[in-house]
Amino acid sequence: MGAGVLRTIDGALLRSWEFVGPDLTGELPSTGEQLADLVARALGLLGDGWIVHVEGVRRKAPPYPAGGEFFSEYLWAFDRYRARRAERGERKHQTRYFLTLTYQAQASEWREPGQALKEEAEGLRRFLSRSGEFVELLKHRLS
Repeated sequence: MGAGVLRTIDGALLRSWEFVGPDLTGELPSTGEQLADLVARALGLLGDGWIVHVEGVRRKAPPYPAGGEFFSEYLWAFDRYRARRAERGERKHQTRYFLTLTYQAQASEWREPGQALKEEAEGLRRFLSRSGEFVELLKHRLS
């Protein structure tokens, strides 16, 4: 179909993303509430005919990489700050999130066979646009 979109056997459109973010297990309840509010707002963009699948895989965070060359003292200081946080164990785990959006057109949206190619292109454009908006809302919080 294009741009990472698959068409399922029944004609639905499917697209997936992966995010790597902080471990939310140890966060305050208010953080979970904020995330739930964000997801609810994002879901409101989708409307009817959408299926959202989210998987989270929690794992130990990889060790902080060894320092490299820096072109400014600011970047070096920032890197040292992050390295010290990692050494103190402030970031012991991270979560990999897998998000899949599926859209199945409603029966009322089906048209005459002669219009299929024109509508397929428009449907793909709408799917890419709406799924992209959904992910943009989420990715800044989860990454």
